[in-house]
Amino acid sequence: MKVLFVLPEFGAAVPGGIARFYHHAITSLLQNGCEVAVCVSAQGVNETAAEGVRIFGPSEEQVRLHKQSLSHLALWPGLRHQLAVACAAFDACGGGRGFDVVETTDWGMLYVPWLAREPRIVPVVVQLHGSPGQIGFRDPLAGYEISDMLTRMLETALLPRADELQTPGPGVAAEWRNLLTREVRHLPPAWFSENEEINSTRADFGLVASRLQDWKGPEVLCKALEMLGDSAPEIRWAGRDHPRHALESSMSVYLAGKYPSVWQKKFVHLGGRSPADTKELQRSARFVIHPSTWDCFPLAAVEAMALGKVLICSQGAGVADLIEHGVNGYTFSSGDFQQLAALLMQVSQLDSESLTRIGREAQRTVNTILNADAITQERLKIYRGLRAAPREPHPWLERLFGPQRTGTDLRFLDAMPLRPLAQYGLRRLAHRLQEHWASRFSKFYRSKA
Repeated sequence: MKVLFVLPEFGAAVPGGIARFYHHAITSLLQNGCEVAVCVSAQGVNETAAEGVRIFGPSEEQVRLHKQSLSHLALWPGLRHQLAVACAAFDACGGGRGFDVVETTDWGMLYVPWLAREPRIVPVVVQLHGSPGQIGFRDPLAGYEISDMLTRMLETALLPRADELQTPGPGVAAEWRNLLTREVRHLPPAWFSENEEINSTRADFGLVASRLQDWKGPEVLCKALEMLGDSAPEIRWAGRDHPRHALESSMSVYLAGKYPSVWQKKFVHLGGRSPADTKELQRSARFVIHPSTWDCFPLAAVEAMALGKVLICSQGAGVADLIEHGVNGYTFSSGDFQQLAALLMQVSQLDSESLTRIGREAQRTVNTILNADAITQERLKIYRGLRAAPREPHPWLERLFGPQRTGTDLRFLDAMPLRPLAQYGLRRLAHRLQEHWASRFSKFYRSKA
């Protein structure tokens, strides 16, 4: 079987859950005799072959041309760029000709041209990892409200047109079934376990491996640590910082201001780490936490279980479905910092024998439920049963993504009153100048110090 993947990221050394998901999935497909090609939507990907996988991507010129044709979306530059990249990736793939099935993702809206353009020549699977619309709904950014709304409208209009919708997250599957009123298959991720020896020499800290983002639960953890006071264990957080509610406001600055008693004392933010460094941190930690208030199926948590670590997991994350409380890990109600605080104290006081026993059960769970070969056989069975559904073109969607003749990118401003536009432009210019000169003076004084 010939399978084409259209992905936002790929590679064992690439940080990110989607890259990790497909590293395991594609490795298993290759072992089962499939021919695989991967189109990576990031620009600047040179065509290569790695371990039997052809890897390629769209050219900068293809992206530029599609961005030009989407000038009617100039008011929403982020959305416009995502759609231009998705359409350029579609072109680079030749519409999937020569493949038996195409699988793409909700992330980066890479599914859009595959579902908006007809007729379809190959069955299309969309893997739902936690879409931009879902995340924008839970973690909105100021100034992006309309863009987020358009993203969610596109998702609900287009995703029902896929030949197959899948997700590794049981909660995400239930949410999409309700939103789309169609079947969304829950298929756990394939995971290759390396039969790791459990590290009996454990450092005296707990670890979170996740982006420092609102819905990933850092504030829940801060509240739990603040509640415990001096008796709280040290928790290290490995993951890059993210904006909080506005691009100019970061999560780390917010937490430092609101929780000074624990920030960088009991809650130690390490910043972004490579996959290899993160794995070593997990191997060294006494236990691992995943406090997300909502999450699809975080594979950093799976990696911790595969390493034989005791995992404390929020029930808002899909991985919680793998855990039998007190047997192979621990769970707590999403957002309940008091439950989390109690578990932090309980697990931090477990003796080495108990940590090893629970860790072995966690490993056994991953090896059994996420067995790569068994899940890949199910994936192949689904692929073989797919047919590209014949559909009539959707005229509204065709017009949205077809060639446009709107003139200048900013022509939509002609419909807005001139006075508020001028006032806003002057305020923005003044703010930019103030930032520029503040930065210049700061560098000058540092050089004199």
